[in-house]
Amino acid sequence: MQCVDQRNGSRYRFISDLETHRDDLTGSEAFRKFKARLESGRPWRSHQKGVLLDSEERILTYLRVYLSFMDDMAARGFDAQRGKDDLGVAVSREGRLIKINRGLHRLAMAQRVGLDSVPVTVKAVHREWWQRVTAGTTGQAALERVKAALAECTPETEPGPLDPAVNS
Repeated sequence: MQCVDQRNGSRYRFISDLETHRDDLTGSEAFRKFKARLESGRPWRSHQKGVLLDSEERILTYLRVYLSFMDDMAARGFDAQRGKDDLGVAVSREGRLIKINRGLHRLAMAQRVGLDSVPVTVKAVHREWWQRVTAGTTGQAALERVKAALAECTPETEPGPLDPAVNS
């Protein structure tokens, strides 16, 4: 399936910012934001990732990791094994693919390096779309209709209302 277009989203802007400033990450917006938090006594942390950006060097190392992943993707393509989770999508009531769960940075990197597609796993389907597509069939027949209809689903191209950039 095609990538859900995230080029208007915050993760794509983050990845683009890093690539633009790869030779001097201190000039990136990301570095400035993390450094401002550090200077205000509230260094950024991710308990989930086990990361605490409590020095400028740690901030730079953290940003370089993203560049390293992106460079690897540009050279070798998308490796679904690199992330902890599958890239998940949901099918909206209109039949649009919406990126859900983790992997937004990986998806943004794939788009930034120009990959045409990445593997995704359908994690959820809107009830109204399912009912329209299956038209009262059940079991294997319903699944076959859904499988065929998924090939016609188009990616959502605009960030949703919960995207951090929309709410800033």
